[in-house]
Amino acid sequence: MIAVKKEFNIKRHYDAKHSKYSEYTGLIRNDKIEALKKSISKQQMTFTKINENSKKATKVSLAISHPIAKNMKPFSDGQFVKECIMTAVDLLCPEEKNVFANVSLSSSTVTRRIEDIAKNFKLSLKDVAGQFQYYSIALDESNDLCDTAQLAVFVRGVTPDFRIFEEFVRLLPMKGRTTGVDIFNVVKDVLEEFNLNLDNIFGVATDGAPAMVVKENGFAALLEKYCKENGSQRDLIKVHCLIHQEALCVCQIYKIEKCHGNSCKVCELRKKSRSQSSSVPRVTQRNEIRIWRLIMLL
Repeated sequence: MIAVKKEFNIKRHYDAKHSKYSEYTGLIRNDKIEALKKSISKQQMTFTKINENSKKATKVSLAISHPIAKNMKPFSDGQFVKECIMTAVDLLCPEEKNVFANVSLSSSTVTRRIEDIAKNFKLSLKDVAGQFQYYSIALDESNDLCDTAQLAVFVRGVTPDFRIFEEFVRLLPMKGRTTGVDIFNVVKDVLEEFNLNLDNIFGVATDGAPAMVVKENGFAALLEKYCKENGSQRDLIKVHCLIHQEALCVCQIYKIEKCHGNSCKVCELRKKSRSQSSSVPRVTQRNEIRIWRLIMLL
């Protein structure tokens, strides 16, 4: 019944609106049908072309916003980049000026594009992190210019097909205390957010701060305790970051060199005092002791 109604409606519409085409027969009718098909296709292509140009403009905006964020440039630089592009287009291909003019690079647009890129990265990392057979994390806590503690979390994991990924996960502002318990609670929430099962954690690298490495209430100790309470049988591998160790060594070497330089100055002072006449007061033993104590404090 539905098919009969449809056929009747189409026939009535044809007789009422397009009865003039009944006079065409044979090859003439076929040519007319092909001409009508091409006409409707051309109309559809007009809207399709506009849609494709809009998609290309969005892709260009995303492609330019990515290096702006990667190089930590101001979002307002997008408008400056567009001005440079339009200058180049005027000289190289002025006929394509309208295409490039549709690319939006205002500060608000660049902000939205970077937010979209960040969401895409986060979803991709979640998908990959959920496949980790084993993984380890690295933490670094330091203060920014506003004296707010910032905790950086990195993850390195391997999938069952032996693909290795190493990614920056999150930069977390620690507003308030930065004890081992506070760091543990924040890191635990982040790992759960990115589908990282604590049963698969294998090791942790820290910056060597007391809140990280204290035996009882440090972050590493609390993390190992939590894993064992949830059925894990392996001991967590705890590592002091090599980069931080190198920085500490450099500081110690600098202090030693500074102390050595000061001791050489004292020796030269003693030689000069001995070579001078008896009328000039020499460096007494008490003064030498004071000088050496000062050197040891440097």
